[in-house]
Amino acid sequence: MQRPKSATVHTHLRRPRFNRMALLSMVAILASPAGFAVADDLYSVPDMKKLERTFARLSENVRPSVVSISTRRKFETRRGGERLVPHSQGSGFVYRSNGYIVTNHHVVEGADEISVVVSDGSRRSHDARLVQFDPRSDLAVLKIDAHNLRVAPLSDLSEVRLGQWVFTVGNPFGLANESGNTSVSFGTVGTTGQSLTGYIMSENNDRYYGNLIQTDASINPGNSGGPLFDLDGRVVGVNTAMVSGSGVDEGLGFAIPLSARTRQIISQMADGRVVRYGFLGVTITDPDENEVRSRQVLTSRGALIKDLTGGPSQSPAARAGLRIGDVVTEFGGQAVLDSDHLIRLVGMTPIGQEIDVAYIRDRQSRTTKVQLAERQETVLARRSHGATDNDEGLPQIEWRNATLVEPTRSFIEARGLSLSDSGIYVLDCPPNSKLYRSGLRNGSLIDSIDGKRVRSFRELKRFEADAGRTFTLQMRGGRSINVRK
Repeated sequence: MQRPKSATVHTHLRRPRFNRMALLSMVAILASPAGFAVADDLYSVPDMKKLERTFARLSENVRPSVVSISTRRKFETRRGGERLVPHSQGSGFVYRSNGYIVTNHHVVEGADEISVVVSDGSRRSHDARLVQFDPRSDLAVLKIDAHNLRVAPLSDLSEVRLGQWVFTVGNPFGLANESGNTSVSFGTVGTTGQSLTGYIMSENNDRYYGNLIQTDASINPGNSGGPLFDLDGRVVGVNTAMVSGSGVDEGLGFAIPLSARTRQIISQMADGRVVRYGFLGVTITDPDENEVRSRQVLTSRGALIKDLTGGPSQSPAARAGLRIGDVVTEFGGQAVLDSDHLIRLVGMTPIGQEIDVAYIRDRQSRTTKVQLAERQETVLARRSHGATDNDEGLPQIEWRNATLVEPTRSFIEARGLSLSDSGIYVLDCPPNSKLYRSGLRNGSLIDSIDGKRVRSFRELKRFEADAGRTFTLQMRGGRSINVRK
């Protein structure tokens, strides 16, 4: 899918604008016969000044919990040395008083060095380390060596209302990188539940940009990762994206909502734990009227399966008997409202858990049980950033330039494999290795060597030593590759 010219993942600036209510009030004052008379249905100047002081106090109260972020990357020089060059800038907010910071993953993605300046007037720059990141939700947690920081209190998506006042505090265009003098902008909530998934494309095409808060508070490049506050000074969202035809803010900014799921993700990352997502193995869409008629699916609610991801052997949905054209109406006992709702339900479900799924096929309601696997795009994204899929600390070896692990029961269940499919799991098989060129891939399960079942590293090495000049690796699912010694 081509990326629309009007969309960008980074956040973007606009000219200052006055509150419409304030402008109307001033026009009424100037147009009155005495010059100072105020209509009964308009705010007086003292009331407007009281509102102005309220906004100023709100800004002052929350700024110490907001940070500016700048990153750098290392590049090799022609003489074999290294130099640091600016890479990105963004914003964030204090999650824990002992130096834990929340921001967007795309702000720190690919960075070799990260600097943070807290907006507390100190102007001190802190070196930050990446505690954990989640490419799919586009969130990350950093840690700086600081204490007694002011924590930004978190709100909940359920309390966000259309038209309510919100405001952003952040680092537009990197203007606060050195001073920490973050900028404030007020606006309103335009809508909630907005989806940009499939519309805004990024380097990581597995990101989920759904269920977003849309706001006209000014969001610019550098505001990414910063907080969207309500009038109680609580974070209701993490500023993430904008849609613009000019490259600057045009009043269409978007924030990841502080839903229960988002707060859970942030908490896991702050604890250093990997965030995992359930994988159903389908491509879905909302059924329209034509599809209701042509596919005879009875309803325009639910999620229509357009394709099965990875084929019958790798798609948990296919293994459970689901087909293209089926409409999923319930997942784990919850009614599926639309395709975006099903994506969220699947993502929140523990990997390896068996889930009841209700669906419609040929005007008949049916049910099945699906055991979710792990979303491999997210695994590969973590691995490409130097993270490991082996967060359980399982024994691993380097074998012919590939990294292998002996999987445990929980490891196998988490990936949607059968307990009978014991073997050696391929954690990482680099593209420049001979095994990769022979057909071995990440996520493969080595079942046997020359027909002998392999359950441990010791057996793997023994069977390899006993083999001739060439031997055959059999994989789960029946695929085989020939290997030369």
